[in-house]
Amino acid sequence: MPVPDQLYEIRQEIKALKLVEKELVEVIKDAGPMMLGADYVAEVRRNEKKTLDTKALKDWYGEDEIQPFYKSSPYKAVTLKKITE
Repeated sequence: MPVPDQLYEIRQEIKALKLVEKELVEVIKDAGPMMLGADYVAEVRRNEKKTLDTKALKDWYGEDEIQPFYKSSPYKAVTLKKITE
């Protein structure tokens, strides 16, 4: 199988697995602070995540004022497009 087709198949499998993972995580969260398995124990921890509200910064200071603080990082990405005949 050509490499791009393999990548597509793998991405589809990952997508399906992520859905299953999300469902399992919700079951564990709903069950309480801990769930015991045969080989693993799942612990539910509460955390707090802080994020920077860039929209509020832009509104308060203006786009030009915060421009020097943006960081640019080059990267490569692979996109897949279905070949149509």
